[in-house]
Amino acid sequence: MKQKIWILLISILIILTASSTISAAEKKVCRHCSQEIKKLFIKVNNFYFHPSHFICYRCQSTIEGTSYYYENDRFYDDSCYQIANRVLCSYCSKDIKGRYTIYENNNYHKSCYEIVSALPCYFCKENITDSYITYENNNYHDLCYSNNIALRCSLCSKVIDKDYFYDRYKNNYHISHKQDSESCSYCGGYFNNRSQKKGFVYSDGRGICTNCSKDAIINMADVEPLLVEVNEKLKLYALDIPLDKVSIHLVNKIDLDRLMINKISNAQGYTTFYQKKNMLGMTLKREINVYLLFGVPRMSMIKIIAHEFNHVWQGLHSSHEIKGAFCEGSSNYVSYLVLQQYTETEAEHLIDNLFKDSDPEYGEGFRRVVRFVEEQGFDSWITRLKKHTSFPDRY
Repeated sequence: MKQKIWILLISILIILTASSTISAAEKKVCRHCSQEIKKLFIKVNNFYFHPSHFICYRCQSTIEGTSYYYENDRFYDDSCYQIANRVLCSYCSKDIKGRYTIYENNNYHKSCYEIVSALPCYFCKENITDSYITYENNNYHDLCYSNNIALRCSLCSKVIDKDYFYDRYKNNYHISHKQDSESCSYCGGYFNNRSQKKGFVYSDGRGICTNCSKDAIINMADVEPLLVEVNEKLKLYALDIPLDKVSIHLVNKIDLDRLMINKISNAQGYTTFYQKKNMLGMTLKREINVYLLFGVPRMSMIKIIAHEFNHVWQGLHSSHEIKGAFCEGSSNYVSYLVLQQYTETEAEHLIDNLFKDSDPEYGEGFRRVVRFVEEQGFDSWITRLKKHTSFPDRY
């Protein structure tokens, strides 16, 4: 940035002399016409002029009065000098008086230069004249960035400027909240009652945020319509079960873990199948109990019901005890068939989790069933489920 100062020093001296007798020794020559001056003359800056020849370089008119400017060996009257030496601001087009800034061969008032040289804020489009923030190659006022662009924590609302994590709903959180807040067992988000994102903890230790708890299944009045709904969808695949022969129970996580023979940390349902037959193979007594984890969001409960109903179907239609990966993978496949019939985003999320599950039985078993059905067909899978305990060798 360069600054230039114009200081005008005006010296005024006009001498008008009349002489009737001018000796040869005092011969005076007009600077304008180069002719000898016989009578009246004007002496300015040691130059002599005929009175009518003391003229302005710009307008060529006689300089009258006592004010003149002399610059670069030229004389100007007052008005012409101001015009000839006028400095205009390239931004506002007004005269510049005093100090100014030259930038890229243009002249600016100091205040005009601040406007021209300022960066535009990508958010509000106003010029930036103070400190600013650059984000993804765009410039922002500090406040514009902080209030509108910066990543903010969904829990404490403060700007996130370091490592963070997010839940399935794309809510972002500071890493520190993993230590000072509760985790929702269903969306993976965090909450505490000191923030805008709240929730509560069930008596069995499961946390649930207010968003996930909106449609949570708490009692049998909530779950009974879902039992019918899921069973109707299973009829499309001839996988429905006799609901009147099944006892449904809502239990907490502690009781569910106590019921299970093989403990599974993330278990949300469990099915027990008992039947007594006589010597001829006739069923004398049958008891089927399905235990469902209470307080689960609606779509997750639909997934759990479909999974457990397939365990019931396996008990009713298979003459063998089906082994781990084929058993659990098939039940998750049935959940997949049911979830596909819903358009909710949560159903898509649950399907995505089925494909990403790393568990060797629930996750890999499911993906093996998908591959088997794609290559051998749905009916081949049903037949295999009825007559065999596991996958064919190449699956």
